[in-house]
Amino acid sequence: MIKEVTTFIRDRVNSPLAVPVPVALAIDVNLFAGHRPLGVVPDPDDCDVVLESSGGTPFFDLPERADVVFQVLSRAKTYMDARDRAWAIYNAIYGNWTLGSAGWRLPLILGESISACDVLDADWGGEALEIDLADKKEGIGSMKDDVAAPVFPPATTYNTVYGPAGTWDWSARKYILFWLKSDRANTAFTYARLVIFDTLGNWRRWKMTFSAGEWTAFKFLLSTGDAESVTLPNFALAESIFLSFQTADDTAFYKKIDNIRVITEEYEIMVLEPLVIPQYIGQDEKRRYEFSTNYIFKMKKF
Repeated sequence: MIKEVTTFIRDRVNSPLAVPVPVALAIDVNLFAGHRPLGVVPDPDDCDVVLESSGGTPFFDLPERADVVFQVLSRAKTYMDARDRAWAIYNAIYGNWTLGSAGWRLPLILGESISACDVLDADWGGEALEIDLADKKEGIGSMKDDVAAPVFPPATTYNTVYGPAGTWDWSARKYILFWLKSDRANTAFTYARLVIFDTLGNWRRWKMTFSAGEWTAFKFLLSTGDAESVTLPNFALAESIFLSFQTADDTAFYKKIDNIRVITEEYEIMVLEPLVIPQYIGQDEKRRYEFSTNYIFKMKKF
């Protein structure tokens, strides 16, 4: 969770809506999760560190709820610079009280990358595959599958398949996420589905809804789909991913896929409260000035 909180703080502080002004924070440059790296060159003199040093409160009868305390340690060569860093973060979160904090989602962290969809190799199958370097959501490019002459009638299924050697163990994962784009909406097809198979051919599938010509972010709960095989799939032995479109006419179309990944949890901030405002705590071993601020994240996971 600390990486999600660190990313959340970066995004709030860097936002154009930050109060009073946005500040450029970059993870692993001047914003760190868990500890400040030692012995690196150049040493990050002016930086902020998100720490799990204060514990939190679980709820026995609500296991999805927790009040977690995070400390942000702001460090700089001068007292005023350290103070300004601490207050910049505080004000970015609390500067506009009219917005409140209930319902904020912590950013999704990568989890386990299944495919960046940047490399065309034998692990992929489809009609006419290529890497689209210009139209992408993340990374170098997206995987494009071009169906130039679809057959209809009869209704014909066109699969874009990703199935590298071996298996994936998703037994501890909760969601699969990816980006999809097509030049035709899902309503132009008999169906548009994500299907995942295990090594024994058991499967689970999900319906996809999307507009023409727009990237759509999908997030599906791995444990529940729209349909599944009689023998439930074993996602500790997941083997292949199908993006399956069935034609309703003979109009050409393409599919583009980007950044397939699985994650374990997602968190929503119910209320975010300051435990203390920024306070000066002294100098470190290199005589850098430090300010500390503690925040209570009242969260639930789902």
